[in-house]
Order: sequence, then structure tokens, then C-alpha cells
Amino acid sequence: MEQEKQGFANAELLARLDFLNLELGLERCMDDEDFYLDILASFVEENQLDALKSLYLENNWAKYRIKAHTLKSSAAYIGAEELSAWAKQIELAAKEGDEEFIHRNHYHFIAYYESVLRQIDSAMSQALENADEHMDTLKKNTQLPLPLRILEWICLVGALIMA
Repeated sequence: MEQEKQGFANAELLARLDFLNLELGLERCMDDEDFYLDILASFVEENQLDALKSLYLENNWAKYRIKAHTLKSSAAYIGAEELSAWAKQIELAAKEGDEEFIHRNHYHFIAYYESVLRQIDSAMSQALENADEHMDTLKKNTQLPLPLRILEWICLVGALIMA
């Protein structure tokens, strides 16, 4: 029953992640949906938001560049191509010391990153909620009415007595 729930949740989640290049993300995870979804969960849990914000405020472009590079790679890995492209531009600007570009684009970049994280987190939560509802519905539909459960119980007791 738990495996069926997980399968339903996975299918539901993948359907909700249409803003990602799922084909690419799955391909990078050897077409293993469970592995891809684990990577996706890690992407959300281990996000670089706070670090990027702090490093920006500190004008620490060397470390900011490293965080942008990390995000570029991890976003590409899950199929978040637009986020990866943003991170690449920010990384290059930090490498070249183009503070004007960074200042002009940092807040848009961070807002988009936050949006991607929220969308993934929301899709994961909604998929689990829907899987729970699906399983509850299945349980309700598979339960026998009381008279049939009593009859089933009588038959089981009778079989045990005869044995």
C-alpha cells in the first residue's frame, strides 16, 4: 500500500513540475524517478539563498561567484535551465568584477531563485497531500460493508474450527 502511495505521489509531483526540463533532469539521474525526486528535495533543503544574500551585502564577489557556480550546476542537474542560465550570468559577472551587472540583476536573480524553490516545495507538498487523499479514497472504496465483514469473520472462524 505504501509503495502505491509513493508511486501516486511521484506521478503527481512530476506532473506539477512542468516548469522544469524533467526529461533532462531524469536523464541525469539515470531515469530513476525516486533518485531524481530525492535530488530535487535536496535542492530545496540545501538552497544557497541565505549565503548568496549575505555575500552580496558583504560585496564578497569571490565567494558569491562560488555560490552562483554551485547553483548553476545544481539547477542544471535538476532541469531548472532558466535558473541555471541566471546563475551562469551572475557567476561570469562576479568573475569579471562587473559589479554594475551584479547590482542591476541580483534582486531579480534572487527573486527568481526563490520562486523556483517555492514552486518545487509547493509541488512536493501538494503531491503528498493528494497521495494521502488518494489512499484514503482507496481505503474507503475497498472496505467491506459491516454485514459482509461479519460474514467474512464467521467464515474465517469456521475454517479455523474445521482445521
